[in-house]
Amino acid sequence: MKRILFIMLLVLLIFSISAYSQETKKIKQNYTTSGIIKENYSPKVKKDSIKRKLLSNGEYKIETGDTVKLKNGKFKRGSAGGDNCVDVTFKNFSLGNIDNEGAEDAAVILSANYGGSGSFYQLFAVINREGQFQQKGEPIGLGDRVIINSIIIKNRIIIIDMTTQGPKDAMCCPTKREIVKYRLIGNNLTRLK
Repeated sequence: MKRILFIMLLVLLIFSISAYSQETKKIKQNYTTSGIIKENYSPKVKKDSIKRKLLSNGEYKIETGDTVKLKNGKFKRGSAGGDNCVDVTFKNFSLGNIDNEGAEDAAVILSANYGGSGSFYQLFAVINREGQFQQKGEPIGLGDRVIINSIIIKNRIIIIDMTTQGPKDAMCCPTKREIVKYRLIGNNLTRLK
């Protein structure tokens, strides 16, 4: 009797693990961790890693008007608390066509600290011209100490799933989930409703 019960429990356990594994695999294939549906294309890991390297070593004009040249995703000038402090970090990117020219462009998110406690996130439209990435227009400020859950480009629209400060949140501790959309119109990123 014990042997039959043990075998039944073992079969049930194996079935449960198999079903859970299959469902988890389906979810991972179709959704990001934030719940936004992924675009339907195969990963281009090698190509994307080359573009990531180019973008994380690119030159950007940040919202202060300073032009910074990243090296391995970082730029630092001055020291914390100093008048001339700029500390910029490459945070995230997505590849896709944003200017309707057919080449794979990029939407890039950088964070910048100017010596205080803030970390100001900025969105950049980066256009691919014959394999060379160039910033198009001014960056868009996304907020101070926000959390970027995901960024995708779909149908020329940049979609960012982020967590920002709600009306009662401290700057350090955002809890308000927000999905924002931008499109490149002319030379500028424009927020869509």
